[in-house]
Amino acid sequence: MNNYAPYLNLFKIFTFLCYLDLIFSFPIYSYAIYYMLYRAHRHIRNNYRFFLLSKIIWNCLFENVTSGLATIWFAPIQIACPTGFIGYFGIPSVIWQSILGCLAHALPVSISHLFFYRLKSSIWPSSWYKPHDRFGTLFFYSLYVIGFIFYTKEVIHQGTSQDRLEYAENFTGFPEVFWRDDDFCYISSVKNVTGASHNLPLLLVFTVTTLLLYFMPIATIIIIQKKFKKQNSRNANFQRNLLNSLLVQFSISFLMYTIPSTINQSSFFINWFNPAIVQICQIIVQIHGSFVVVSMFFATSAFKKDLIEDLKIMVKKDYRKKESVIHVTSVCT
Repeated sequence: MNNYAPYLNLFKIFTFLCYLDLIFSFPIYSYAIYYMLYRAHRHIRNNYRFFLLSKIIWNCLFENVTSGLATIWFAPIQIACPTGFIGYFGIPSVIWQSILGCLAHALPVSISHLFFYRLKSSIWPSSWYKPHDRFGTLFFYSLYVIGFIFYTKEVIHQGTSQDRLEYAENFTGFPEVFWRDDDFCYISSVKNVTGASHNLPLLLVFTVTTLLLYFMPIATIIIIQKKFKKQNSRNANFQRNLLNSLLVQFSISFLMYTIPSTINQSSFFINWFNPAIVQICQIIVQIHGSFVVVSMFFATSAFKKDLIEDLKIMVKKDYRKKESVIHVTSVCT
């Protein structure tokens, strides 16, 4: 803890941003899900129902069970159970943290991945893509296979790592939980008791795969935007505004996650290893989620306008229903 004393103010700011993230993200993503499930085109609705279910299952099964995201979403239990393995209903708090954190993380991830997985036809030119294109389907599913291998490797390692067990037993709450050096390498060998070094080939694979995953949704968003320009319906306008917000989301994620993570991991292979630079990179990585959510909400005025208008319509409909019920009951009496 003494190593992070100069950064205590940043810890406090980060904690505030985490809860700001929590406040903003649930209404935004809930509204997006409501729109996709009940107001979008039927083809999108059907695809999205299937995709949302598959992504929730994917995240619950294969998400990094001790990731910082899980802690961010379920930090109150960590505060209420400072000893780590004393949890509610006899279940260790780290297990609560992992399960509920993954559930909370599955919601925004499912929405953001929708635009490059279920709408993958927009990425390829119409002359290349066929409705039942096996190559495209195999390509996208191969990304999930790669992720499954990496996540499984990391989860197995964390489950057998002695320093991970010691950390869980000695956990004392904020802010140490956000600052574990091995949280920043998801696919290579994390530091263990013997001081094992990271694996450079796996780091390169991680970097290339991450860049690819960021490129695919951005390319999809740009292409879909061009198609929406030919439409004037309110449905198309809302989807275009939502895509603009997602474009900002992915851009900030790329700048505040991929680049600092690469610098942080590369420092293990370069002689200029500087703890201050590494810690700054870790701070940027940890707070990127809050910036993503806030920027997504304020990305376009049209998105906010659609949100406010729809809320007003919903309130008016409920008010009219109540008035009609009151009128009917008064007539009957």
